[in-house]
This record gives sequence, structure tokens and C-alpha cells, in this order.
Amino acid sequence: MLLEIDPVTDYVSAAHLRFYKHCGLTENPYEHRHPPYRPEFKAHPLVVLTTEGTMTEESYLRFYRELRAVVMALPDVPGA
Repeated sequence: MLLEIDPVTDYVSAAHLRFYKHCGLTENPYEHRHPPYRPEFKAHPLVVLTTEGTMTEESYLRFYRELRAVVMALPDVPGA
């Protein structure tokens, strides 16, 4: 399972991260920016958590490409 959450910026977001880690999810080290839902918005940072331990870079890049192409219906980004 893969989950995106807001970065830790306060007590509540820190509690969310602690909860998910307590449930067995692993925080991944990749700087993840979720593509904007609308053209007038900007990408925003999120933390990627997974249930099977830390993702490999290859797995993360595959997830990011599928996020853009399938979920967001955006063109591919060279090098991603």
C-alpha cells in the first residue's frame, strides 16, 4: 500500500505521521511533489509512506510516472 500525507509542520501532522508509522508504514526519503489538480495551482509537497518498507528509487519513479499519466492524465516528464 502507498499513502501520501502532508509534511510534518505542526503537532497534528506529526501525530498523523506517528500514527501511520505505528500502523507499520514506512516513510520514504524521496522529495515528492504531487502534481496540481488544476493548471492554476502549483505542485505541493507530500510525504510518501509504504507498507513494504522503503521503496527503491525505481519503484518511486514508476509510481510518480503512473500518478502523472494515469491518475492526473498529465504528459510524461523526461527523467522521471
